[in-house]
Amino acid sequence: MFSKGLWYKEWQSSRWILLLLVFMFLIGIFGGMMTDANTWADTRDYYHSESFKKEQESDPDLQLSDEEIKTNLTIVYLNPLFPELVNAKYRDISPYYISFTNSIFFDIIKIAVFALGLFIVAFERFTRKNRFTAMLPYKRWHVISVKLTLGIAAITAGLTSALGVGLLYFQMKIPSQYLNWEKTKLFHDILGAYLSFILIFLVAVAIGLCIASPVASLLIGIGVLLFPALLVSSLDKIYMILHRHAENLDMSKLILHEDYLKIFSPFEMQLKSVGALWFFFFLAICLVIFILILFQNQKLERNGQLFAFNSIKWVVYFFFALSSGLFIANAVDGNIESGISLSLYITIALVVLIVAFLLAAWLVRRYEAYFQMAKSS
Repeated sequence: MFSKGLWYKEWQSSRWILLLLVFMFLIGIFGGMMTDANTWADTRDYYHSESFKKEQESDPDLQLSDEEIKTNLTIVYLNPLFPELVNAKYRDISPYYISFTNSIFFDIIKIAVFALGLFIVAFERFTRKNRFTAMLPYKRWHVISVKLTLGIAAITAGLTSALGVGLLYFQMKIPSQYLNWEKTKLFHDILGAYLSFILIFLVAVAIGLCIASPVASLLIGIGVLLFPALLVSSLDKIYMILHRHAENLDMSKLILHEDYLKIFSPFEMQLKSVGALWFFFFLAICLVIFILILFQNQKLERNGQLFAFNSIKWVVYFFFALSSGLFIANAVDGNIESGISLSLYITIALVVLIVAFLLAAWLVRRYEAYFQMAKSS
């Protein structure tokens, strides 16, 4: 694993996408934080402008005190919290809202991380270069370990450098009295985001090893990344069905538990404990072990075929069917004003699941060749 030749080979084959990923982190995170800081400065200037003073004088009921203005300009969280979980002193007056995680450039980072994971294993498979790799005097687990290490190193370098210069820019641009970070939450946000990016990368590597066709890898990858969000939405629906007649619907406890499902959603965790972080770390370790096993047992003769391992297809069918069932059940409940009962929700989900599973199995068997690069290697 520590052979210079192996490291050089892997660096040469993926150096451009590794460097591009670091650049995308800088654009998406540092660029977004810089925009947020500049917007903050514009907001502060507005509060000290003549037009704002005139607005205050024209409507005494909406006048803001100096303390309220200061609170509105104070930066507390790196990402907004669910209202019921916000620090009590910010319940009535919201601190300044940072929005870089909602930008398209931040979404592109997640796409780039997924593309890196898919690239480092799929590129060799789809170009048949893994035949050349198999003849090199290196153990298979050494090869994949170097690939994973380079990918994780690029994510680490990109995230830490982008956040580092972003926070430094905040300190330079924004006076210290307006920076009141909730440090525990800040630490959890950063570590949770880091683990989320790692999980996106590892899932992409696993998909690239399981699915031997480029088109299918991309389609299944999109579905996998969207599945946790669909699961969160479904839990919200079920919770609201169960508490439909409650006068005051408190979803704070559910929101906290849903943090465990936000594995592909950097900076969206609401929890301030380390439970979800340990869960993310455990998933990452499991994925690494799974990837080592897949890479060790992959068969070169399945290059270009839809499934690199026959047993994988049943997992794909099931999660496609489950996603279809939850999506349709959510849509039915959302389009009926009075809502549906929990039993009807589950019935719809199960019926659609069974139909979608059988349909997926039939479609793949009937049109498998359209998803493949080649019938054989």
